[in-house]
Amino acid sequence: MIAIDSKTVIYIDDTPIGTHNYQHLSLPPDLRIHLTSLTDHLYITPNLTVLNNFSYSNLFSYISKPVSECKPLSGVFEGGSVIVSPFEDDQYNINQTRIVMDFILSTDQSMLIDLNSQPDWFPNTRRARDQSGSFFGPINYQGFQRKPKNMDFSCFFRIGYIELLDQDRLASLLKIFGEELTAG
Repeated sequence: MIAIDSKTVIYIDDTPIGTHNYQHLSLPPDLRIHLTSLTDHLYITPNLTVLNNFSYSNLFSYISKPVSECKPLSGVFEGGSVIVSPFEDDQYNINQTRIVMDFILSTDQSMLIDLNSQPDWFPNTRRARDQSGSFFGPINYQGFQRKPKNMDFSCFFRIGYIELLDQDRLASLLKIFGEELTAG
């Protein structure tokens, strides 16, 4: 689950969905990605790309508010968490730099994806690095589920930096890669 607020600008592919009251993005075992509010759900059928008999999909990309606008972590984390603390690069500015996270799903756990060849949502994204590099994974997708099922998916997180000076400082951005929208 990815928490979002009413200031989050949400795109389905390249189309913004307008104002919303969604509170979080869910990634269930059946891959029926959905946005949830107090009163409804918006379901998105993810795009799956097949390349040389290898299936992968960038399910979503998330761009934070500028680092200076983000709240520090606090509280209790149940289950698992990915906590990323990339090094500052020479373009890093606490008041302008945003963290970019791509969530990529793979159906082949043994094959290493050349994540550097996968396109970025924004062309000015640059790789952010910590001691492990810019990528985290493979992580078994089953580990993200409250009621684990036997699934043959792995996921990767790709981390980057970007400056979006024309965006609202208090808005984060979420792009979900999908084809079909249904409300329920």
